[in-house]
Amino acid sequence: MLDKFVDNLIDIFYSKDRTKLYIAILFIVGVILRIIAANNGGLSADDAGHALRAVGSIESGKLEEYGQSSILWYYIQECFMKVFGDSQLGSRMATVLFGSCFIVLIFLFVKQVFKSNKAGLIASTLAAFSPWFIKMTLPEMDIAATFFILFSALFVFKFIEDYKNRNLIFASILMGLAIMIKVYSLFFALSFFIFMLIYLSRKKDWKFGLKKVIIFSLILLIFCIPTLTYNYLLYKDKGFIDYMATNVLKVGMDKSAQFYSWAPGWNTPSDFSGFLFGMQKTYLGNGQSITTNALPGFVVLLRDFFINEPLIMMFGFLGLIFLFVNKEKKFPVFFLLSAAIPFVYLGAHIPMIKHQTYMPVLLIAPAAFFISFLHDQLIKKVPKLRLRYILIIIIIFNLFWLGVGKPITAWDSIYSTGTETKLINYKISNIEPDSFVIVDGRIFRGIDYWMFNDRNFIESGIFNQALQEANKYGNLVDMNVYFVECAIDDCGWGTIKDQPEFNKSTEDLLAFFANSSEVTVEISGPGYQDGFYIPFLSKPENITRFRVYKTVAKLPASILPIAKSTHNYLLYPIGYDRSFGALFDDYKTYNPMDSLLNNFGRYLLYLGIVLSILSCLFLLYIFVIEEKTKESLPSEVNNI
Repeated sequence: MLDKFVDNLIDIFYSKDRTKLYIAILFIVGVILRIIAANNGGLSADDAGHALRAVGSIESGKLEEYGQSSILWYYIQECFMKVFGDSQLGSRMATVLFGSCFIVLIFLFVKQVFKSNKAGLIASTLAAFSPWFIKMTLPEMDIAATFFILFSALFVFKFIEDYKNRNLIFASILMGLAIMIKVYSLFFALSFFIFMLIYLSRKKDWKFGLKKVIIFSLILLIFCIPTLTYNYLLYKDKGFIDYMATNVLKVGMDKSAQFYSWAPGWNTPSDFSGFLFGMQKTYLGNGQSITTNALPGFVVLLRDFFINEPLIMMFGFLGLIFLFVNKEKKFPVFFLLSAAIPFVYLGAHIPMIKHQTYMPVLLIAPAAFFISFLHDQLIKKVPKLRLRYILIIIIIFNLFWLGVGKPITAWDSIYSTGTETKLINYKISNIEPDSFVIVDGRIFRGIDYWMFNDRNFIESGIFNQALQEANKYGNLVDMNVYFVECAIDDCGWGTIKDQPEFNKSTEDLLAFFANSSEVTVEISGPGYQDGFYIPFLSKPENITRFRVYKTVAKLPASILPIAKSTHNYLLYPIGYDRSFGALFDDYKTYNPMDSLLNNFGRYLLYLGIVLSILSCLFLLYIFVIEEKTKESLPSEVNNI
């Protein structure tokens, strides 16, 4: 097998069939674009929260992060952050990897489904330059989860053709990894279960199909052990379970309310009526709800996807219609089963497009097929029309759309470095690890916690209180002290204008501090949210968002541990630091069997890290050794 791999690898560069060479080039370009997006992209509260959760996750020994019902993604992130650092880029390098590998994966998937190298090449081009997937190069787990879901789907399609158990096992393991990364992957596991049962019962018999999907389910159950163990042991010791499970099962709600009742969506119904017919309610913490749009929720989600990823969405739905009309129903059935359940359930509960990233993933295949068919029809009338002309148009449009920022699309342009990234980079280079940092309380909590998680920092609103406490212990020492100002008065909260007293107290502290310090840097960036601009032809106005002041002051040495004791974000201290007390969801094990089960769950998570990284190498292996497919469409890939 090694000889075959080496021979096929060399053949990529010398074969007359250049398809794999083109895919390799697309992969390299995709990596570059995703690194640019990872470094330049702005920072939202959710991004910061997911980056923070990765810090110290492996060392914590936890089997789950209570809000996600999983923790493998944070384990993987921490591995990458140990290599690339606690920077914006470091926190997003895992997404760079899986997002880039997706370019190769979609080629193999489309080639498997439609038996067309050309459609696969088009799919890889759409994925490599996709504005949505590139801008989603964030510390969040959606790209990685959809990568493993699609990887599993590749082997599902292989299995329903050849019935080989190895393909069933690969599909099960890859779906298991998806579940360990993001629990909503269970929806797709159910969809794949039904899809395989339908097609296997047609080709073989119902009992054969049922036997195989039971094997699929049993393997998946192994990957659910960390989550099941966490909830079992937590309930046994403390009488409640994680946030998502509590919302679904309504178990231990009286005890868990003290921890979860603040969270959006806590103990609230899913608004299926609003999602399907309009006036959908979005539930905030403590049972409050708002209605932000009269349109049905599903229309809002699809509209937002068309804005952020216009080409894949448009050609994808055209492709689905074309396949259905032409009685090629295998993929439309797969799409309907895979997309409908999570789209309605997740959309009715949390109408956010980032949680629906699987939608454009599933639409790339029919989009590529339709573009390939369209090219074949056009070339009959315009013989000189080459596929490369269509691909160049796609690339140019998407490169343009990557520069369109807020308020048109969901995220900023990738062509300018975000202010938070600039501030983090400045911190790494200029703010000493043993210095003391006062962070303007008008910077959204979570964003400031991520930016300064590896420094001694405290929010300005509690600085005076902490200083009074520290003065009780004396021992004044000279410290480099930095004050990080939100120069626009509201950096992420959106509510400071309604808190004049808080704003004034912050300004008073800043004025006092500024009198004895110097401004070391002003950090500016484009204000994308302030109006539309045309990428490459015009620029948004630059806005000074942060100022950093520096002075040397005598402060009590105890101010540092006191400041550290305030570093709690959404129930967990930064780095899951237990030096100030146990975590709220730490549980005791009362017998050897429970301890063994807990350790087994932890080792499964370690195995998950290894399998996740190996899956990328496995994808490379498959790509290299995969035999070329005889084109089912008339045009050859080489003639592009």
